[in-house]
Amino acid sequence: MSCPNCGSDTVYKTRFDIANASSKVFEMLQSFPLTTFHSAAISQMLLDAETDHKHYGLEISRLRARLVFLEGKQKLLEKHMGQLKSVTASIRYLPAELLGRIFEIVCEETPTLLSKTNPSRIKIYQQPPFTLASVCRGWRHIVIGTSKLWSNLRLLPTTQDAISQLEPRFRLCLARSGIHPLSIDISFAAEDRESNRLVDLLIDQSARWRDARISAEMNSEMFPTLSGRSFPLLESLSIDDHYASPELHLFNAAPRLSSLKVNALPLTEIPITFTPINHVTHLELQGACPSVYRELEKFTHVQSVVYSLMDPCSFTTNAMPFVRSHLLTLELRLVDGLVCPDVGGRHPDAGVFGVLVDKLILPSLEKLTITNPYRTRPCTFFKGPWPSDTFTRFFQRSGCSLTVLRLNRISLSHEDVITLLKLNPALVELSIQEIHRNSYNFSGYTVPGSDSDSDFVFKDIITPSLLTALHAYNHGMSPFSPPLVPSLRGWTLSLTETCLTTTCFTRWLFRDGYRRSRMLWLSELLLSNQ
Repeated sequence: MSCPNCGSDTVYKTRFDIANASSKVFEMLQSFPLTTFHSAAISQMLLDAETDHKHYGLEISRLRARLVFLEGKQKLLEKHMGQLKSVTASIRYLPAELLGRIFEIVCEETPTLLSKTNPSRIKIYQQPPFTLASVCRGWRHIVIGTSKLWSNLRLLPTTQDAISQLEPRFRLCLARSGIHPLSIDISFAAEDRESNRLVDLLIDQSARWRDARISAEMNSEMFPTLSGRSFPLLESLSIDDHYASPELHLFNAAPRLSSLKVNALPLTEIPITFTPINHVTHLELQGACPSVYRELEKFTHVQSVVYSLMDPCSFTTNAMPFVRSHLLTLELRLVDGLVCPDVGGRHPDAGVFGVLVDKLILPSLEKLTITNPYRTRPCTFFKGPWPSDTFTRFFQRSGCSLTVLRLNRISLSHEDVITLLKLNPALVELSIQEIHRNSYNFSGYTVPGSDSDSDFVFKDIITPSLLTALHAYNHGMSPFSPPLVPSLRGWTLSLTETCLTTTCFTRWLFRDGYRRSRMLWLSELLLSNQ
């Protein structure tokens, strides 16, 4: 215990006998009346107790201060230990070149966002180069010195008040990107165009555009400063114009343009006014685009086409001629074609199959993908009937043989899949994915041509019959039955979005949503065919 006067550690001799205090007090309680001797003893005991209590309080305060001091030292040591451990972290041994490449991958996937939102409220992951540069001095040096990290920009509708706050940061991105090609994403409404100086700043850098996505009316009135511009590096162009056909001639000076995505194309002028048409090798058409089907032949060098969410009602089938093209890859992203109880009626026979597939001749086709883009509302899924006869005529007419076939989240029977496989014996890669049925309720969506009480039901694709046919067609009828697709080298079968492979089979065997008997049969077949 410390001395109350000098503070040095001394042996403090207690005055109050705590061990025998109870017996003494009990003895005094038995004495009545109290004598003068008892009163003097009691007074002395109180004085001794108060003195000891005071010394104990001082010692407790000293120990508490000592404890706070030691706890502070301990926390400081923990901080230094964490810093020392971070210094020896594995990432600090990476070469600057490799770390810069990792940063490039991050910034390629997430563009730097510039919008009317208060810049201080933009989430850190929406502006990756600024976030990475604020980690430490070493990272900041790498980020600022890597121009590619600042070349992916996204400009959303912006108010006049926010432009003043965004412009310095926007100019900083352009300056730090140096001469690196730009990937841009511009989106705004007509009423925001006059006040948006950032768009003009971005157009001034058109010579550096490599990938451009524009969600606005693409015409000379909306983009007056775009006329006469040169796009020597532009390779990919996406125009989301829901109002009219875009004026593609604004991008005539784009000799390297190879990928084009639009909602609509001019009916007759495109071969004359759009000079890069012979350079386009990838074409994606989305929405109501009735002219695309007839204009396909004019893209003479196109090798892959994506029909995305095409509105079937925009097509006219009367007297449509066959269209021949040397496509290598075709992808159909389907849209709903049945009556939706929530939204309203659509033509029950609507669908891209009857119009596109039945009129196309693709002798060089190698890869075919048919998919329902992943959505949350049941009414947006394509629920039309599978046109088996249409596809049979298409393959017989085209004379092609697929090497890659992908069927994602669509409803067709295993018999239809077997028919497709029989028509494509040279298939090398097969991918089939069923939907997560527990996540959707299709009650109320009727099947065309059936009674009103007949609800739409997604068919089972991955069945024992399909797997048996993949192993050996007509399995069980002949011991020498050949495989259905003898050249098949890779396959992916997914039930409820879980890959069906022998390595991960035990993980999903009895997962909710599957029929146990079906899964048991699949397990036996998989294990027997290894």
